[in-house]
Amino acid sequence: MSDIPTVGVGEVAPSCPLDEALTSWRGFAQSGPASQSKPGAPWLELADAPDAVWRWASAIPARPISPIGCYFVRDLEVSGSGYLFADGRFVREFVHTSDVALQWLGRPDFPDNPLIRPRANRVVIEEKTLLVFGPGSSIFGHWLLDFMPRIVIARQLLGPALDDFVLLLPDDAPDWVTELVHTFSGWDKARIRRYSRMEDLVVCRRACLPSFAHDGDYALHPLVREFYGRFGNPGAPRAKRPICLSRRNQERHTFSAWRIFEAREALERLAVAHGFEIVRPEELGFPEQVELFRSADCILGEHGSGMHAAVFADPGTIVATIGTPNAIQLRVDAAFDHRTICLRRLQVIEQVPNRPYRFTVREDDLAGLVRLAAGMQSRVAVPAARV
Repeated sequence: MSDIPTVGVGEVAPSCPLDEALTSWRGFAQSGPASQSKPGAPWLELADAPDAVWRWASAIPARPISPIGCYFVRDLEVSGSGYLFADGRFVREFVHTSDVALQWLGRPDFPDNPLIRPRANRVVIEEKTLLVFGPGSSIFGHWLLDFMPRIVIARQLLGPALDDFVLLLPDDAPDWVTELVHTFSGWDKARIRRYSRMEDLVVCRRACLPSFAHDGDYALHPLVREFYGRFGNPGAPRAKRPICLSRRNQERHTFSAWRIFEAREALERLAVAHGFEIVRPEELGFPEQVELFRSADCILGEHGSGMHAAVFADPGTIVATIGTPNAIQLRVDAAFDHRTICLRRLQVIEQVPNRPYRFTVREDDLAGLVRLAAGMQSRVAVPAARV
């Protein structure tokens, strides 16, 4: 990875006023000042240790977030999973997805690596082009937290002028991606351009790269809460219910890490016994998914993209997760004033490259999680020592 020539996006497009950036098509125009993420409340966790017990963990602190806006770059080259190059150098955006792209470029075995398989098909886009995706373009959670907010930032800066842009996507991005973009931004599907990840080198004569609405590691900018808070008639009176997200349809078809939770049947059985409704959000349209999460006072499920849809849940919603390999869900919950319970003590059954990651949890730990979630949801205190 260190042998790949790189350049920071700020070097390619230094800060300047918007009119200057649009005239030269080179520069960063700011749409919002520096900010900070919202600190989280303490959360309940069962740590990944044999002698661990349920306890309250320290609150997630606020983190600084750089000014938001858009970078304007001429003749930006795009290929594969969203590898960006300018004048032969990888354009680094200093966020998780950009760093993943750089890691993948350092792997000679990675199938869409353009450094190993130079592209013979050169496609030039003369229209103004909006670029928001990167590695993870087929993953729901990345669209919610990484890519969709970038469209919002571009709209905030450019207003109606954004309607003259085309949106570039890889040709194998699932159909739900275009539906999501259209539903939440109103983007005209006729102004989406597709390219082949494996065959094409796309040259964007005038590319617009919005900044990310987080600090690079998912401490969320206030814009994210403000944006998702618009949908689903927030605050309207509605009956509340506890829901359990099932990955029954996702275990062998996910575009993310292929993982199998061996205790899923036990989770769903325990959830139903404690009054939870088993739901599969992917079977619903996006407006119905928003309403589902708006109606939830407790969301129970495995860590991952499905749980990130808690961005549509009301403040005070309980989010109870199984497996928390990183702090992403905690930062989502902090941004949206959710109450969090994490079962982190896992038992790995199989972890072999290019094969499914299979894991489980002890049933008494699982029962403890469900009881805690049900108890908090019903506003009944459940002492940790009795779980």
